Amino acid sequence: MGHKKPTVTTKSYLENAPLPNHGKSYTVVTHKEVIDNTLTLLRKSGFTVQREIYRANTNATIEDSLESLADLIKENLWNNHTLNWIDEGTHKYLKSPRTAINNVLFSGDVINRSEAYTLKYKIDEICAIISEDGKGVHDYKVHGKTIKAIKT
Repeated sequence: MGHKKPTVTTKSYLENAPLPNHGKSYTVVTHKEVIDNTLTLLRKSGFTVQREIYRANTNATIEDSLESLADLIKENLWNNHTLNWIDEGTHKYLKSPRTAINNVLFSGDVINRSEAYTLKYKIDEICAIISEDGKGVHDYKVHGKTIKAIKT
């Protein structure tokens, strides 16, 4: 599919990875803060950390992960949700894409349930990544009917 799966990396790599620019709707939190806060919470809760294993995509960025995840979702939709696809010659259309993607997220086939709850708010972004034109869900006239779909 052209994406790289996360690989095992070092704590130092994550702590020194460049951060994305601040967005309008979110605050960037460093990997170091996340790691330190997680370890502190675990220890305060009585857990003993016996070993630490870190994984990251190539650039240790969320944006790349979302694109990789979108590729996995598209592959899952294509292989397991054939009723959602309409083939019209040169293009394929995914009908009811938000519902279909939500079903894939919560099926447990691609990610775990806790990640699904986080990502359900990014369904429109996932739709845009999957779509041929990068615009996501639109009305298309297919076989004489107008449907909300993603064109691929």
